[in-house]
Amino acid sequence: MYIKFLNINKDKSKRLWFIMLTALTIASLLVFMTVYLLLSKENINLGEFNSLTSNEDEIFNIKSYSYLGNVTIVGNKTTNKYHIEEKYEKNDLGDESFNIKTYNDLNNEITYEIRNNSLKVKSNAQINEFNLNNYVIKKTNLISIATFISLYNDVEELIKNEILDNKVKIEVEELSDKILYKVIFNEYNIEKLNEYSDILNDSIGITKLELIISKKEKIPIEYIVYNKGNQAYIDVNYESFSF
Repeated sequence: MYIKFLNINKDKSKRLWFIMLTALTIASLLVFMTVYLLLSKENINLGEFNSLTSNEDEIFNIKSYSYLGNVTIVGNKTTNKYHIEEKYEKNDLGDESFNIKTYNDLNNEITYEIRNNSLKVKSNAQINEFNLNNYVIKKTNLISIATFISLYNDVEELIKNEILDNKVKIEVEELSDKILYKVIFNEYNIEKLNEYSDILNDSIGITKLELIISKKEKIPIEYIVYNKGNQAYIDVNYESFSF
């Protein structure tokens, strides 16, 4: 048994075929590499949207932000609308601080300062301040986008480790101009998420949290918390948002 090698110098026809095959192979590699580099550069995901792009990943690892916006809070009997400002910081030790100010068209202003697990509430209509120690930030500060981000990251990690068993799921919906990140609850009082037990209970009845991010600006444009009736319980629309 032997292998016959191509004698390029003696056979011009075979030599021509050899050159053509080589050119086609190189062209195919160039096309592949071009597509790969373009996809990498533009962060385009084909098929199911399973992972965050680099721009959105920055949002889900955010350590400080500030924004101006409007919030609507729907209660059992009343609907309240406020202008809202928030400043948030998280240091390298994981300690969080919030400064949230709400005010309405009548200039009734309330400021919430959360730092070192203490809550201070001030109102321009009252002289006294309200102080609460041992306030657990992530359990009850539902209005802040930082709480959504923390919960989203924790749920995503538990899902990767196949711990939640469809009690909670994450959905990502990509539209032409925005991306919707959703955390959906099928069960309350989830042991693996007991850090958020004050939020995840039947009395509040949170069924879904949704963060909407602009594709063009790569910043949040709306944050919605839904109740059992699939109605918006908290709806924050961001006028400006900066990291």
